[in-house]
Amino acid sequence: MLVELVTTILQTLYFLFPPMVANASPVLLKGGHPLDHGRFYRDGNRLFGDGKTYEGFIVGFAAGSSVAIIEATLSSFPVESTITGSFMAVGALLGDLFGAFVKRRLGMQRGAPAPLLDQLDFILGAYLFGIVINFVLTGQASVFGKMLDPALQLRIVETSLYLIPALHIATNAGAYMLGLKDRPW
Repeated sequence: MLVELVTTILQTLYFLFPPMVANASPVLLKGGHPLDHGRFYRDGNRLFGDGKTYEGFIVGFAAGSSVAIIEATLSSFPVESTITGSFMAVGALLGDLFGAFVKRRLGMQRGAPAPLLDQLDFILGAYLFGIVINFVLTGQASVFGKMLDPALQLRIVETSLYLIPALHIATNAGAYMLGLKDRPW
């Protein structure tokens, strides 16, 4: 039982590494050109805020896609692995952007904690984009298409819903201690 759990956790980390890297990479940049161009929504709050920049999006996509390409060299499905990983990287970035949009609509300032939204927005975005691209590629509406057995895909998704929030909290605390983030969440 313990071996199966550890194996599932490692598989989850491996297959979700491209979107996790995409989501984490923008924090390495300071400043940049805001995606919302400083615009406000009709509620009087910024669309996304200064923390969501073109530069961060590009770096996140490049980093996540690079990981997908590296992982593809180990895959029996290198093309599908690269495409899925890259699309999941974009999905992670857009999921995080959606999370920022929701937080601004709730009147929350940049950096304010939003439990579960902060931890799951990017991975749910990655899953959505994984499903869409695999449907286009294979006609199968699954996160990883034909690369993984449906039962393993389900275990990865289930495991991620508790693993990703814990890992997200830990890595944000680490980034705070390293001076990469202003807040430990």
